Amino acid sequence: MKAKFRVYLIVVLALAAVFALSLGLAACNPTEEEPPAGEVTITFSETSLSLETGGSQVVSVTVTGSDEEAQFTSGDTDIVTVAKGAAKNSVRITAAGVGSTNVTAAIGEASATLPVTVTAAAAEDSVSFEEKGISIEKGSSETLTVRLNYASAEEGKLPAVTASDDSLFEIGQVQASGSGATFTLALKAGADFGSADLTATIGTATATIAADVCSAGILFDEETISSVRGVVSGLSAEFEGGALVFPRYAYSDNEGAFIPVTEIGTGSAAIANASGAITSVDTGDGATAVAAHAFEEIATIQSLRIGKNVLTIGDSAFAHNPDNGGGQLSALAEITFADGCALTSIGTVAFRNSAIEEIVFPDKLQHSGQQSFFACTNLKKVTLPESLIPGSANNVDSGTFWGCTAIEEVNMPAYAYAPLSMFAQCENIKIVNFGGTKAQWLAMEEETAEQFPDNNHWNNGLWNCENIVCTDGKLPIRITFVTEPISALASDATADIEVTGLNIENIVFSSEDETLVTVAAKGTPTSTGASATVTPTGTKLGTTNIVATCGHVSVKLSVTVVDPSVDSVQMQLTYKDLGKNDVAFTVPFTYTASTENADVTPSLTATEGQTLVDLGEVVKGSTDASGITSATFTVTPKPDGGYGTVVVTVTLGSASAQLTVEVCSSGIVYQYGTDTAAVSGVNDSFTEGELHVPSYTVHEGTRYFVTQIGVGGETALAGANKITALYTGDMVSNIQPYALSGAANLKSAYMGARVMQIWEHAFNGSAIETIAFAEEPVNAFTTIGAGAFMNTKLQSVDIPDTVTTIGGQAFFGTTSLKEVRLPASLVAANSVMGLHLAGSPTAGLKTVYMPKYSALPDQFFLNQGGIERVYFDGTRAEYEAMIAASDSYNQDALRDAYIDCTDEDIVPVTIAFTQAEASVSVDGTVTITVTGTSLSGVTFTADPEGYVTIEKGEETSTQVTATVTGVQAGPVTITAACGGKSATITVTVVNPVEDTLETDVTTVAVGKNDGAYSFVLRYISASGEAPAVNAAEGADVFFTLGSVTTVSTDEETGLVSATISVTPVNYGTSTFDIAVGSKSVTVTIEICSSGILYTATESENEVYVAGVGEAFPGGELYIPRRVVIDGKVNSVGRIGNGTAIATNGKNITEVHTGDGVMMIQPYAFDGISIQKAYIGTYVIWIWEYAFQNTGLEVLDLTNAVRLQTIGSGCFMGTSLAEVDFSNCATAMWDGVMEIKNQAFFNVASLTEVTFPPVGLNGSYCLHGSGVKTVNMGAMTSLPEGVFLNCTLETVNFDGTKEQFNAMKAACDSGTQSVLTEATIVCTDGTITPPVIFEVSRTDTPICFMGAIWGVEYTWDFAPLNLFKYTGKETLRYTVKIGDDYATMNGSSFTYTFDKSKTYDLTSDGNVICTVTAYAGEADQTGISTTVCVVVSDE
Repeated sequence: MKAKFRVYLIVVLALAAVFALSLGLAACNPTEEEPPAGEVTITFSETSLSLETGGSQVVSVTVTGSDEEAQFTSGDTDIVTVAKGAAKNSVRITAAGVGSTNVTAAIGEASATLPVTVTAAAAEDSVSFEEKGISIEKGSSETLTVRLNYASAEEGKLPAVTASDDSLFEIGQVQASGSGATFTLALKAGADFGSADLTATIGTATATIAADVCSAGILFDEETISSVRGVVSGLSAEFEGGALVFPRYAYSDNEGAFIPVTEIGTGSAAIANASGAITSVDTGDGATAVAAHAFEEIATIQSLRIGKNVLTIGDSAFAHNPDNGGGQLSALAEITFADGCALTSIGTVAFRNSAIEEIVFPDKLQHSGQQSFFACTNLKKVTLPESLIPGSANNVDSGTFWGCTAIEEVNMPAYAYAPLSMFAQCENIKIVNFGGTKAQWLAMEEETAEQFPDNNHWNNGLWNCENIVCTDGKLPIRITFVTEPISALASDATADIEVTGLNIENIVFSSEDETLVTVAAKGTPTSTGASATVTPTGTKLGTTNIVATCGHVSVKLSVTVVDPSVDSVQMQLTYKDLGKNDVAFTVPFTYTASTENADVTPSLTATEGQTLVDLGEVVKGSTDASGITSATFTVTPKPDGGYGTVVVTVTLGSASAQLTVEVCSSGIVYQYGTDTAAVSGVNDSFTEGELHVPSYTVHEGTRYFVTQIGVGGETALAGANKITALYTGDMVSNIQPYALSGAANLKSAYMGARVMQIWEHAFNGSAIETIAFAEEPVNAFTTIGAGAFMNTKLQSVDIPDTVTTIGGQAFFGTTSLKEVRLPASLVAANSVMGLHLAGSPTAGLKTVYMPKYSALPDQFFLNQGGIERVYFDGTRAEYEAMIAASDSYNQDALRDAYIDCTDEDIVPVTIAFTQAEASVSVDGTVTITVTGTSLSGVTFTADPEGYVTIEKGEETSTQVTATVTGVQAGPVTITAACGGKSATITVTVVNPVEDTLETDVTTVAVGKNDGAYSFVLRYISASGEAPAVNAAEGADVFFTLGSVTTVSTDEETGLVSATISVTPVNYGTSTFDIAVGSKSVTVTIEICSSGILYTATESENEVYVAGVGEAFPGGELYIPRRVVIDGKVNSVGRIGNGTAIATNGKNITEVHTGDGVMMIQPYAFDGISIQKAYIGTYVIWIWEYAFQNTGLEVLDLTNAVRLQTIGSGCFMGTSLAEVDFSNCATAMWDGVMEIKNQAFFNVASLTEVTFPPVGLNGSYCLHGSGVKTVNMGAMTSLPEGVFLNCTLETVNFDGTKEQFNAMKAACDSGTQSVLTEATIVCTDGTITPPVIFEVSRTDTPICFMGAIWGVEYTWDFAPLNLFKYTGKETLRYTVKIGDDYATMNGSSFTYTFDKSKTYDLTSDGNVICTVTAYAGEADQTGISTTVCVVVSDE
């Protein structure tokens, strides 16, 4: 290209020479005239220019006749180059090579030239490396050739090369090569990883290059690689594991050069192919960033060195998640930073779950991401840099060391405030070395509380440390009185008091009333304890406080001075929280008595809440030398007394003292602070369900305010699932994060008057349905934290008017929340995404009560697309201004809501066609209708045009009609639009045709639980109207119908395929009609059980019921008459196929055979637990053992008019009580009904049977049953043995007594015998059976065993059936033994056999007893038989 350019340049110069010659000729005839007006002239500031190679100079030109800027060119760029100067019309000319050329300045046709001569500069020393950096992989045997460019003032001299670390490289001899020089570089034997600088020197010139020993297999991201940027994307197979050391420059095969390692990782995932072989990482001193995720889940890394130039470590860069496997912690145990490390930022969870034990941050670190060192549970020591908090709270995200439970030592500069939540859940900090004074630490505590009022509690691990070493001493100072409050100190006595604490060697005791008592220290205080003596002055009586003070901390002890000679009562406790299920609490107190009341016992009264507790009697104790008596009484909570406060007054004479008892829940567990307590859970003593929190709790003699529910962190209350309702009490000020999260049984919560905050996720995932706030609050409730009610079951919430903050996603996922009342106090900036709802955009809120806001918080109603009504406390104009100032998420959520304003409501525009589609013939018309709200100016358009014309009809605010006239056959979409809303309908224009209506079937069985069934039809409507569908009267009891829905239209025939949705409601059968013009079809719908299994029979288009499948819901089995299978209608002719039908584990409670089944096959329901069977109209045969062992309780034969045969053993093993055959075999049958042998064998529960009117053929059919009543009709004969082993009581015979006796005479002897003993009710009277009263046993005397002489003997002879009696009277008995009569109790007798008496004996020597039975009280004769009793001596 350069040669070709020079050829072109010769041509240009030749033309320029010609032009210059013409100018020279013109110059031979000079003139005195000025240049013509408008002519442009250019003049260089220099006439010529001389330069040495490498030098440069700026020259300028003067231009007249033009405001344009001159353009400069070089005649030969190998000699000089030009560049525009800073000033207008100036140029910098730089010498590139030896020679002469011209520089030209031109404007349009005008130009000027400047001759330039370049000579060689005097020789100087210079040297440079062609590469900026190099590296060799550890263990490599390759030799690297390094190239130098150099110049020397001394001819023939070569550069010398040295290394800053001579343990790494072998440097070969420098040799001249072309215009430069080269040398070889190789690793020394055994060289380890390391870095050195190679320096080349020649004369006074030097050059330096980075040279590193690094790991093999480093790969760059090819999409971002350049000569100045190298992003490490992974490792090749050349990396064999172990240490991973990055160089400053690494060789790229694709680029064929050394590329600087600027970033490690791409930011989207861990570096490729690094799957666990890495044991250590050194970022090297070239990389400036470790990208997000770079080494995430590479849990084998044991140590890490961060190079000096690394500025950022990205999110999750070295994170480990135990849920992904690999143990609770990664292997990363050591992190070191290069001297002078430039690191400024560590990303979110960058070192999550690492095993490090100590971290000393570099002194340039400015930002620590959220939970950077989350759950590093081996971490024991942390040293923080001063740079971390340079005055901005944003520099430290929350929870840097969240969950690092092993941290024991923190080294911290004198920060103005502590980092936000930095030490959350770090509860084991043993020492804090603070780089400031105690005053500075206390100021930091105060400033932190102001900076983070809502989250300061997360740093409790820091604040609660008991060894804070400041530059001027230790903190914290803690003082606790060991001595209980002195409720009675005699005016002439003294008392010793004692305190314990921390760092209290400078403690001072004082009295708040030195006219009452004085106090003097005892001994020398230590850092952990001190004591003093309290002495009354003797000048007055009363109560004051002894104050123990050390530094900024002071505590008080109450002292009451009494006169032991007058009445006084002193309570050691003034308050007690008492669990409702706790045992009795013993209350100690002291008193002094005047002479008048010396023998009087103090009295007890309950002035408030007396229904809550029972008070025990006062029990006196001892009286000391000064006259102070100790006493006690008990307080016992009443099991049914409820919760609340009772004030107990102890009175003696004119003196009294009070104890407040608050009855709360038992089993509450607390975490104690200085003077406050937090509810941390409930234990096994908590059984009430409702958690009633007291105002205070007494622990080890100290009363604590109960100010919070929960202890912070992500920890729910212990035993939270036991709680069904929460009552916070009067002192709780906040519900801590996660306190009730996941409480599966919590239904309600009641916030007390001092609750101010419900913190983040407090109720997340709980089952809470309602929450109530105090009607007369003491404190302003201000905050609902982020996620506080996420995924709960709240249905409505009335947010108090003091709330300023609703945290992000506070109600996320609570789709049950239908109504909310918002407070006017809400601060928009604090409530972004406050009511963001998860899931379907149409779920969630329906009603909102909303005050006036200037604008809604951003994304406040995100995903709340189902809001229907807003009650706005302002005018329409104010609402519209608020919405206009709100973001699109809120606008979208409220767009379709009805806005109820104070002056004029905003009714949303809604618009919809009353039908989804329509058809019209060419030249025909069809009316389409649009309905909606706030309709005005509705427009109709058709796409494509030309197929229809549209004429708009009458319009109201709720309805508009239009007449559509067909013009050309084809589909067209008609759009109705109004107020930014639109609706569409598809109108199909067809050529005029005749009405057509087709269906594949006219009978359909639909499973009740199968959901909607789509009935298919095809039609052509000459009028263009959709088919008319009309259900039969009462059909809605069984099913509901949807509208006709078009599926497709055949373009050639115009035949429309459509469906009608049939939704089952209840079991049963009905019909509906479909009509298209003159064509109509009646469709029968049978609602049957879902999941019935069918099998084809040998008959065409017939199936039998083979069982039920998974879809069967259990319970009632309704069998249809016909069923469609594979598009064909099949009749359901029978149930079973000779074995029990399959149940697949489903429970069948009832069977309804329907109107199609003709037979129930043998064993069809054998062994299946069925309670009821309803036999349908067409059943003819129920074959043998069909219902055997089912436990059947009801057999309904009301509709079984065709039933002819019941097979043998059919109902054995059932629990039937009654069977009525009166309707059986009455249709299509001339013969008698056949009930085969033992059909009801041994059905003991069967007490009543009604025989069929057609007669009965059924030998032994009722054999062994429990039948008592038979309704026989006018039967002329009975089957043989029909009542075998039965005991009839009543026979209802529809004939005369003569006819009955004739029928009876024709029966077998066994049947006659059974009938003889029954009452026969005939049309002309009743045949009463003869009363039988006789001795039934002929094997008398029967012997009783077990009697002993002289011992009372009792025996019951009823089981022996000595007598047979068929009458209605009750038998009474006597037993005569010798001349005596035994004592009787029914059929049981009692008698004592006496050896001194004379008895009738059997030949065996047994005592004969005569038993006489009498039929009722009037019977004086009776009948007798004998028994005997074996009597022995023992």
